[in-house]
Amino acid sequence: MQKKLESFFRFFLAAKNKDLPNKNAVYKLFVKWFEQNIDTVGTEGIFKEIVKYAEYHAIVYRKKLSEIEKELQQPLKEFRNIASDMPAPMLLELLNMESKKIITAEQVGGVIDLTNTYLIRRALCSLDTSSITRLFPSLLKNVIEDCKGDYSNVLEIFKKNLINKNRGNAMYMPDEQQLKEAVINANMYNIRTTTRLFFDKLELHNNSAPVDLTTLSVEHLMPQTPTGEWYEELGIDEDTYQRNLHRLGNLTLATKVDNSIMKNKVWKYKNAVLAKTGHLTINQELLKIDHWNINEIDKRTVDLINQINMLYPYTPSSLSMASRVDIQITANDIIATGHLDLDNGSVEIDAGSEAVPAKHLSETQCQDDLRQELLEAEVLAETENGYKFIKPYTFYTKYVNSTALSQSAGFLLCGSRNGWDYWLDDNGKSLGENQELRKKLS
Repeated sequence: MQKKLESFFRFFLAAKNKDLPNKNAVYKLFVKWFEQNIDTVGTEGIFKEIVKYAEYHAIVYRKKLSEIEKELQQPLKEFRNIASDMPAPMLLELLNMESKKIITAEQVGGVIDLTNTYLIRRALCSLDTSSITRLFPSLLKNVIEDCKGDYSNVLEIFKKNLINKNRGNAMYMPDEQQLKEAVINANMYNIRTTTRLFFDKLELHNNSAPVDLTTLSVEHLMPQTPTGEWYEELGIDEDTYQRNLHRLGNLTLATKVDNSIMKNKVWKYKNAVLAKTGHLTINQELLKIDHWNINEIDKRTVDLINQINMLYPYTPSSLSMASRVDIQITANDIIATGHLDLDNGSVEIDAGSEAVPAKHLSETQCQDDLRQELLEAEVLAETENGYKFIKPYTFYTKYVNSTALSQSAGFLLCGSRNGWDYWLDDNGKSLGENQELRKKLS
């Protein structure tokens, strides 16, 4: 219970500040938020605000779907199945905006649907989650700023900030080609929880008849323990067998009882058992196949990938994006490169960039909490001379009409730094000398 309470207050503060606090800083930041608001709304007002967000949290995670607005039921059901906490701060604030009639339930549902698609596509491609841990509070901030008080096009603006803006960085949503390349030969049984979410959605898609999925599990068609009969029927060696065993096309849904009966028997017998679940969409085409082989696995894998793209579509925004400026720091014995986003002032640090020279670690402004968090997430690695980014990482500004130049420079150089002075352009000149750029970002 204590961990759940700590988690809620972390999400609450992230929704309020549009920045995810470190776990060990939640109490300190809550006290700061309390002191900033006590004179304005009073103790009772603060208590009511916390209770209100607790109700939003219940809507996202616990409340019966039948008691939730119709437009949110299906998106939240799928979100709960995905079981991700990362978007929680954003969802809490969206529900708050809906309660104030700023956006509609339909718009909130659309954002949750897109968030689900983003999470599922990344999970099916086995992409690392550490790079998106802090994404959603900042994403919410950027969307609000982009809307400029007019939320009639909020879903399209959300697409722009989530999909378009993250192309080419570690937080990207895989497009159709990228997803195909990642999934076509992948071990999908290793991520069968996510594979199961896809199979379930496929089974329920356009299916007016109720389907009980609770007795089903993800099972293999070519068995995990092959017999000589399977090798003989397929005409392949053990290496080829193992390379294809866990591919998407060789997996399906079956009852545990049927799977126990099928075991490692040959296809003709196994297919007869599968006929018991022939009413399942995912198994209907299998019943037409006389011989199961690698070619059939290839074809079925491609077909299922097409189904993924249909159920979880890649839908970038048609809105134009601001460009990015390549930037670099060469100071205090470090070399770092990155990109300044002209649309929101964020700074993405490239993998390979150096940070925090060892001789400066005793200074008081070295952002120890963030450094430790990035080390644990394997974004940062310790070297003989300090630290190095082994994955890209994005710093987001905490203020309107500002940039993360100073925040990122302060982390890299270990101390308070004016980012406009320390970050340089391609010509080696400080960004502060570019008056046009400063005007654009102020």
